[in-house]
Amino acid sequence: MIYDAGGNIQELIDVTSMHQKRATETDIGDTVAAGKIWTGWPTIPPNHIYSKIEEKASAYGRLSAAIGKPYTVFFFGEFTATVHPAAVAYVLYEHHGGLLKTLPMLSGLVYFRERGGAYRYNYHTNAAATFPSPVVRALSTTSR
Repeated sequence: MIYDAGGNIQELIDVTSMHQKRATETDIGDTVAAGKIWTGWPTIPPNHIYSKIEEKASAYGRLSAAIGKPYTVFFFGEFTATVHPAAVAYVLYEHHGGLLKTLPMLSGLVYFRERGGAYRYNYHTNAAATFPSPVVRALSTTSR
């Protein structure tokens, strides 16, 4: 949760991360541990991204509605399961009609991933949100 200066809840947040299929993750780990270079293309299908975010939104959406506060998901693409930002945008705005349109309890999503020792962020506000996110709106206008 994010609190304001008075100690009141400002927004609910939750973090989720993407993972490869166990077999792929094990193969990558074993190859790297053996001092070799793993080759392949660790793709994540749009339906998997969609269901992962939808699952999180559904889990805390009821709490958001009950307390009348925004709810934002921070979505992490780890090294073995990084997702291209365009794939996240596709799921949020187009796939199956766009996740943000179908989930008004989701105020926004912050997609972040590590690249070369630095974190990269993409901010997505939900124009159809029941409770707009002041946090995502502020982040999206002040930094990248």
